[in-house]
Amino acid sequence: MAERGERQTRAWGLTSPLAFAWRANLGTLIGWAVGLTVRDSLAAVLNTVPAVVVSGGLAVLVLGLAPRATVGLVASAAVLAYVLQIVGPALDRPEAVVAVSPFRHLALVPVESFEPGSTAVLLVIGVIAAVIGTAMFERRDLVGA
Repeated sequence: MAERGERQTRAWGLTSPLAFAWRANLGTLIGWAVGLTVRDSLAAVLNTVPAVVVSGGLAVLVLGLAPRATVGLVASAAVLAYVLQIVGPALDRPEAVVAVSPFRHLALVPVESFEPGSTAVLLVIGVIAAVIGTAMFERRDLVGA
């Protein structure tokens, strides 16, 4: 007989994908209502992949160097990068400061055309950070606390 916590986990595992699918369908319907094609919507979603790869690479790098700081540091970096992209130009910050944010290098697809150069650079940065973090994690001396 399954325990209560296990039943709740199973229920969440079944309802979470259904809720996600419902929200995705709602988003698609709203997009069609304003004139976006499926291709435009997909391009806009895929355009954010390089920023996700950079964030993931940073997470693996911090995990390899300082595992206890991973969640706080990576979450703070992601929020800071997003806020810097939004607020930085409004506060007349130098371009060099605002350019630290990976979001700054993403085109506003489908309004602007896709930029493969900046996408490639962001992907390479994310992969290099993940490789270095993996190597550092493998070298750690993992002993019980």
